[in-house]
Amino acid sequence: MVVCGLGRIGWHHADCCGNTKGLSLVGVCDTNKDVLQKAKVSFKVPVFTSSEEMLSQVNGDMVVVATPSHLHAEMVMQAFKQGYHVMVEKPMARNAAEAKKMIMAANQAKKYLTVNQSMRYQPDTLFIKKTIESGLIGEVFQIYKGGHGFEERTDWQIWKKFNGGAVANWGVHFVDTLLQMTTAKPKYIFAKFNQILDKGDTEDCFKIVIKFDNRLVAEGEMLKAMYGKPLWHVCGTKGTILVDNTLPVIGIKIKTKDGKERIKRIDFRKDKGNTIPHYEDLAKKLMKGEKPPISPFYYKKDRGEVPGISGRILSGYGEDARKFQTPVFPHKSRKPPLYLCSKGFSQREEG
Repeated sequence: MVVCGLGRIGWHHADCCGNTKGLSLVGVCDTNKDVLQKAKVSFKVPVFTSSEEMLSQVNGDMVVVATPSHLHAEMVMQAFKQGYHVMVEKPMARNAAEAKKMIMAANQAKKYLTVNQSMRYQPDTLFIKKTIESGLIGEVFQIYKGGHGFEERTDWQIWKKFNGGAVANWGVHFVDTLLQMTTAKPKYIFAKFNQILDKGDTEDCFKIVIKFDNRLVAEGEMLKAMYGKPLWHVCGTKGTILVDNTLPVIGIKIKTKDGKERIKRIDFRKDKGNTIPHYEDLAKKLMKGEKPPISPFYYKKDRGEVPGISGRILSGYGEDARKFQTPVFPHKSRKPPLYLCSKGFSQREEG
């Protein structure tokens, strides 16, 4: 494994690569020479200031692209040309067109392309998904997933030119997580973005509401607020799940219509996070000769899923998505709307 980009998340990727059974870290690159010097000491692997140099000199199998997301597509395509499999940080790309090109390039190179949608490995996500699938709370008709706080960001994530913003940073995770909770297909989507506190030029708040083809309505929200909402609120025909925002220790409360109440406590300070379990799952599957656990594809109305590999993922969320900050419903007076299919964003024809 080699890692491109040693920011906060890139450093974490490098650490996971070097400490996951079945994987080994053999190289890292970054443009910051001070960071590289620290990496050389910490990871004891060759360091490079350019991805081209690293990919051509290091004998690796898979590259982790953890650079700012406006650079993802170019670096992923470069890695395929050099014969590497790729894990790319979310958001996968700036828009659906870039994501499609990346998927097609992976197919042409006959290499794996996977995305770090690691929030689906978070313990609360896994527990809630298991509870829903058990039928304990009956048919789920409403899900809320939120994040709240009043902290100001000052890094590259606040600028459009780097494909920053709360939607690209958190929305991709929230929508992907909501999609894990159901096998129903999204039918309509509403999205509204706001800039409240950050000093950049992109949103720091969002509300995304998805109506599925059954009774389910799911909502993902990032909110600048002194008093927050619950992290999760899941309503079913036989019970309810509530997770209050008491991080780093949370209690997942489940109350069913027979009056019984159950509480599952999770201490995130003692948990190994979500990236490590993702790498463990990735390593197990690769060692068995299987495809990665998270695999993106695009959707075409006439052909269905292309290339037909499994995995539910928000492929790209950038300028394509920001065009639609009002309800997106089929209407003859509009151009074909941006459609959130069950696996990602695409354009849907009228009718």
